[in-house]
Amino acid sequence: MGVHIQKITASISESPNTKHSPEVVRIYPKLSPMRMMLPATNQQWFKNNQFQGVDAAYPASVEVPPRSFQDFQDLLLTAWLGILSLTSPNELDLNCRLHQQKAEEKVCDGHCSVEEVLQEEESFGTRIRWDYDQDVDTPNLDQMARDGVKARYVTPPFLTITSPTHFTLLTGRYIENHGVIHNMWFNTTTLEKKQYYMTQFVDSYWDNGSLPIWITAQRQGLRAGSLHFPGTAATYKGETVRVRQVEPRFYDYSNETDWRLNIDKVIEEWFHQQDLDFVSLYFGEPDAAGHKYGPDSPERREMVKQVDRTVGYIRDKIQEHGLTDRLNVIITADHGMTTVLRGGPVQEIILSKIPGFSFRDVQFHLVDYGPAGMLLPKEGMLDKVYKALKGSHPHLHVYKKEEMPARLHYGDHPRLLPIILFADPGYVINGLIPVQFHKGEHGFDNHVLDMKPFFRAVGPDFQKNLVVGPFETVNVYPLMCHILGIKPEINDGHLDATKNMLAAEAMPGGNNNNINGGIDVHSQAVVGFSAVTVFLALVFTATASYTLCKRRKAATRYNLKTLPDSPSEGTSEMKQSSF
Repeated sequence: MGVHIQKITASISESPNTKHSPEVVRIYPKLSPMRMMLPATNQQWFKNNQFQGVDAAYPASVEVPPRSFQDFQDLLLTAWLGILSLTSPNELDLNCRLHQQKAEEKVCDGHCSVEEVLQEEESFGTRIRWDYDQDVDTPNLDQMARDGVKARYVTPPFLTITSPTHFTLLTGRYIENHGVIHNMWFNTTTLEKKQYYMTQFVDSYWDNGSLPIWITAQRQGLRAGSLHFPGTAATYKGETVRVRQVEPRFYDYSNETDWRLNIDKVIEEWFHQQDLDFVSLYFGEPDAAGHKYGPDSPERREMVKQVDRTVGYIRDKIQEHGLTDRLNVIITADHGMTTVLRGGPVQEIILSKIPGFSFRDVQFHLVDYGPAGMLLPKEGMLDKVYKALKGSHPHLHVYKKEEMPARLHYGDHPRLLPIILFADPGYVINGLIPVQFHKGEHGFDNHVLDMKPFFRAVGPDFQKNLVVGPFETVNVYPLMCHILGIKPEINDGHLDATKNMLAAEAMPGGNNNNINGGIDVHSQAVVGFSAVTVFLALVFTATASYTLCKRRKAATRYNLKTLPDSPSEGTSEMKQSSF
């Protein structure tokens, strides 16, 4: 989970649906074809959000020079929490799927209340449970839904793992464009690999062309901070996050006392004493619980309760320091989680057992890392390796890099290896022998329901009691830039995707400044639409993260020339006849 802070905005990811309660929306997305292919004995799927933190041993804070612009009074805090959702599509019949579609097609036109959506969906019954909080009482998350904005769900980028998806939130770029393609840094010449934690300290891996919002904000006169967020330890074009705390090497993600101490540091020290404008804060649960015990476990349920208590603690601290009317809180996540299938009729994916394939033909590989992997065949072996793997397993997808589906935005970066693999939901890719024993996993196609996070936002810049339609997480970056009043770097998102959730006084102005750093907004919207329409075919999943955002600025915002709504995931309408 990560948090960005302006003077406070919190974001926690949750599933597109919510518990059967008068306070929260419950939504029934249609099953994906992948789900329907699973054996009946394995048709129970559970959703989860996951967030992993940055590990490092930097000082808790760094002395920051006086503000460049004393008049700027806005602050933004973004916290990312991984929360899981629960799905159990047991023996769905046609009538049930029709109910799902009716729920999907509920029209809100950007102004639908939580209660209105719930009333419509109450009659559809509860045979399908999509939310992580279906079986857990979450009063604080429920209150946030009433006090602010809730998105049906959001679509993360592919590959749906921690560092790449978090860097998309920080930059507004698809993974093939920002270049943080994996949790692990690697060198195909020396065959060296660095695990997640050590990769946080490889500056060249993170600093390869796309600036995170911390650096952009600092260059425009704001003061930024980050606590435990992926990418915090790196240097970007010679500049670091000015106030930062990186996770220690061995860190207990589940310690609730530590969570509260981190929140105290961010709100009391960084915002109140050091007067920061933007902070990102990360929590590594309930990701770890979802991996270890599975998304349907009692341990996961307890962790969701802990997350909910933490949300309440954040909001209490905001109120205690008199920041409620000056802070925006955004809640979202990096990805979801699903149950790993093993035993019985499950045919596990073990590359060494595939006829015609041999690791002797491979120079370098990244496998044994969940459901996705990459291979660098030896010279002259590309076609042999590709032909051996292609079609070798009913739940294994194999592509040459240049043939990756364009909708995934994961085929056009020099760091990507020539052959890319990913599995269907519930399956992981093993190399020589099975070495992966997690009960829950992520990293699957971002169209898969279980990989989609949720989004919530609360604060003076957001409307209240509003449910909006789905959008891609690349659009969170331009939203945060708008709230902070800074000019964004070139990015793949657009404010048009989220502008309808803003309060009237926070809406984009009428000037012709371009929020995409000089790229024509209309052309960006066209590209986004072509990719996004496919996302609507599969529906959601749940994760959680949260963001604490902002003290309002007295300065004029950097405005986006608004565009007419398009029927893509980027719109805030809830019309979705394509489901």
